[in-house]
Amino acid sequence: MQSKKFKGKGLAINVEKNIIMEDVANHFMGTESVGGWLYLTSEEIVFKSHNMNNQKHETVISLKQIAEVKTVLTAGFVPNGLKIITISGIVEKFVVNKRKIWIQKINAAILSSC
Repeated sequence: MQSKKFKGKGLAINVEKNIIMEDVANHFMGTESVGGWLYLTSEEIVFKSHNMNNQKHETVISLKQIAEVKTVLTAGFVPNGLKIITISGIVEKFVVNKRKIWIQKINAAILSSC
């Protein structure tokens, strides 16, 4: 769906890779929740912000670098957060739909990539 939109626009995600899951998401950058799209491929997780944000960016997390994926409460009480912790201790937080499915798919992709 969105992979066609981003094709040829410098997106780090190689659209030839197997996209396992994609959906709208927010990525926390400091106190700002940046809107965009989150992709899970067979090799990495990619967040690409849309142009409506002050902090336009792209984040790529290799599946081989993920130490833990877990749920987190957004604003301390909303059950829609996804927390990814890398082997080097970097913490990335996202707001996603169907976070339990995201966690299942990410963990399955990590096992498949080993």
